[in-house]
Amino acid sequence: MKSKPQPFCVVARDGIPHSGKERVANPRYIVMLLLALLIGVYSPALAQRDDPENIEPPDSVTIAGTLQTPLGCSGDWNTTCAETMLTYDADSDLWLGTFVLEAGSYEYKAALNGTWDDNYGLGAEYYGPNIPLQMAETGPVTFWYDHNTRWVADSVNHTLLSACLLYTSRCV
Repeated sequence: MKSKPQPFCVVARDGIPHSGKERVANPRYIVMLLLALLIGVYSPALAQRDDPENIEPPDSVTIAGTLQTPLGCSGDWNTTCAETMLTYDADSDLWLGTFVLEAGSYEYKAALNGTWDDNYGLGAEYYGPNIPLQMAETGPVTFWYDHNTRWVADSVNHTLLSACLLYTSRCV
């Protein structure tokens, strides 16, 4: 009678016996995979400039945030949605846009040149926090971006500046 062959056993570098059936991942492969994941997750942060004060005047400014889907964009936080792009006004040297929003809570930022590579949030901070917007009732909201100061704001949260925009060609 023939005896059954014994299972194959390999002792790996770690000193632990293995049956030979399991596969041990190559450590180089794991490092490369982790690096690729980190680059994918943190690529917007990697695009951030060291010298945001030297950013050239933009060709476009988009108000991107949770208000975009209600305004007709295909999704929120879309930097290329034409429905929420501001228009440059040479007289005031401001980017302006007025949109009608339903009552509710929103957040937004100003994205320059159709990407997240250069964007401004709360307090004119480069890559800053989202700007909250609470609409008590449905109505028009004017948004503006001033590239000289990097200030992005809306007429709901900033009544003094909105009055200034109505009665003068430029706020100083």
